[in-house]
Amino acid sequence: MNVRQRIHWLLITLGVILSLSFGFGAYLIFRNHRPGSHLETQKSTASEQRSDIEALLKEGARCLRNHQAEQALMAYRQVLAHHPTSLAAQLGLAQGELLA
Repeated sequence: MNVRQRIHWLLITLGVILSLSFGFGAYLIFRNHRPGSHLETQKSTASEQRSDIEALLKEGARCLRNHQAEQALMAYRQVLAHHPTSLAAQLGLAQGELLA
């Protein structure tokens, strides 16, 4: 084989590798953007997080009623870590700080 044939086969091989890599990338994009596959996962995790946040808010309120300031502060700070705009958690944190 002369130099031209080697370059020719090298370019063909690189073209095939490039085509395969772009094909695989398109497959990954298509797989992640199918309707319903990702939304169902987000809905289930969002509902789980909402129930966890509600449970932490109830736990914080119970701890405040029992004058357990440190436990209430921890519960409200966990809520704020996941949902920083929660007004109930901010007010509970302020009441816990006042109690402490």
